[in-house]
This record gives sequence, C-alpha cells and structure tokens, in this order.
Amino acid sequence: MFVSRFCNDTVLYSQNRAGYTLAKRLQFYANANVTADVHGEYWANFFEFGPGVRFRFPGLPESLAFSVNLLRGAYTRNAGNPRGPDFVDVRAGFWYAFTR
Repeated sequence: MFVSRFCNDTVLYSQNRAGYTLAKRLQFYANANVTADVHGEYWANFFEFGPGVRFRFPGLPESLAFSVNLLRGAYTRNAGNPRGPDFVDVRAGFWYAFTR
C-alpha cells in the first residue's frame, strides 16, 4: 500500500489466520500479522499475534459477520518511538459482502 501523506511511504501488511469453524456461525482462530515499510518508521514495522472470534447472528444475511480480536504486538524498530516497544490491541469489526 502506498501512503502519500507519510512522506510517500510504501507499507506491506500481511494478515494470516488459522482456526476452526463451528456450525457455520462461529469461528475461533489465531492471528499472525506482520507490517513493514520502506522508510523504516517505527509505527509501520511491527508484528502481532493473538486469538480471534468471528460470528454471525441468526436471521441476518450469511454475508454479514462480526469479529473480535485480541492482539499482542511488538515494534521491530523503536528509534523515535514515544511509546513502549510492546502493545496490546482489541479490534472489533464487521464484514458485509455483496454477492450474487
């Protein structure tokens, strides 16, 4: 991904998940994510891992899913980092796909 607002930086983000699906409505998985950039900015160079869950509610479209992830991460470059080298992040979201 090219980010023009941050000194024309290029960021590479890899998001990986492996897990288990129960009854088409509930998934448990492990996250393993890595981010790196060309300019070596501290905020764009880190790895993170942790558990996640994706679920669907009865009566809603099958293409609508909600997720919650608890991630623990570490910056791989800390020069100029005003925060500590490690972080914990909770991410909640939803996904809706338009399908035919």
